[in-house]
Amino acid sequence: MPKKLDRCVNKVKKQGKDESSAYAICSSSTGYRKQKGGKWKKEKKKSMKESVQQPTDKTYVTKFIQQICAKDFSKAVDSLQLAVNEKIKTRINSLTSKEEK
Repeated sequence: MPKKLDRCVNKVKKQGKDESSAYAICSSSTGYRKQKGGKWKKEKKKSMKESVQQPTDKTYVTKFIQQICAKDFSKAVDSLQLAVNEKIKTRINSLTSKEEK
């Protein structure tokens, strides 16, 4: 495990968090993610352009749930359709990028 991540986890655990929460917090703050095979890899920082993107399918699903709770069913249906469209678009992009490689 990277030293920076290990130090962070120890500090967070001393603050009273359990081990899995400490790893989640520190993984998010340091950028290290555990890859398949158990190796740790630091993710590249996103550029400003990449971080300001279109809403994801999760965003639309969240809106859908909020609108269902508010009993605004027509808007809820629209949000659900947007979520489905976004998921399809994401899947198509991932398939086409794999074909290009």
